[in-house]
Amino acid sequence: MKTVAALLAAATGFAASQANAQTVTTGPSTAVVAPFAAYPGYYSGGSTVNESWARGQADLMRAAGEADLNSALAARNWEVARKSAIDNWAYQIRTKNEIRDERLARDKAEHPPLSLTQQQYLTRIRDPKRLSPTQLTANGVIHWPSVLKAADFDATRTQLDTLFVERAQASAAGADEISRKVDAAAIAMTKLLEQNGSEIPVMERVSAKNFVASLRYEAHLRPAAGEEQIASATK
Repeated sequence: MKTVAALLAAATGFAASQANAQTVTTGPSTAVVAPFAAYPGYYSGGSTVNESWARGQADLMRAAGEADLNSALAARNWEVARKSAIDNWAYQIRTKNEIRDERLARDKAEHPPLSLTQQQYLTRIRDPKRLSPTQLTANGVIHWPSVLKAADFDATRTQLDTLFVERAQASAAGADEISRKVDAAAIAMTKLLEQNGSEIPVMERVSAKNFVASLRYEAHLRPAAGEEQIASATK
């Protein structure tokens, strides 16, 4: 639309200039000189002035139409390229997901999930074990592993000894407070074991950590080390 408006403006200017054409006298004859060449679209190969002007305007209009057509083609090509880019991106995502699903299916076939029985078994073997009467007596006396008798564990070991003696003598009403204190002391002892891990053999360190975990487990059971230990101790 802007191009057509410009052409109309040029045509209007041409008409005005033609009306104001200058007359130059050269001897006995008079020649009309019009400044056609100063306006866009002037065609100098016409047989008449009007034909030259008309041909020039036609060329301008044709050029404007070709420009609009080229712009439309460029816009269409851009949309086609944009759609191709989106299709390529979607194809990449789908392919990546398909590869992931194939890998997951292959892994699941090679390593099937555990059955409910297997899961229950693993849970049982990971749970802390109860201590035997030779490890924790009914009176709350703890027989410590040699690893935990080191001087580094004196403070926490003494604290746990005191707590378990109190637990054996306390009523059920005070058991919860003692259990919380046992948890805190056991956690501190476990951290000491991890800090000194390089100085303790692996199996002894694992056994000591299991012993501390069992102490925490016992602290949350019945006071006086539980009925099972009492029955075992009286045999």
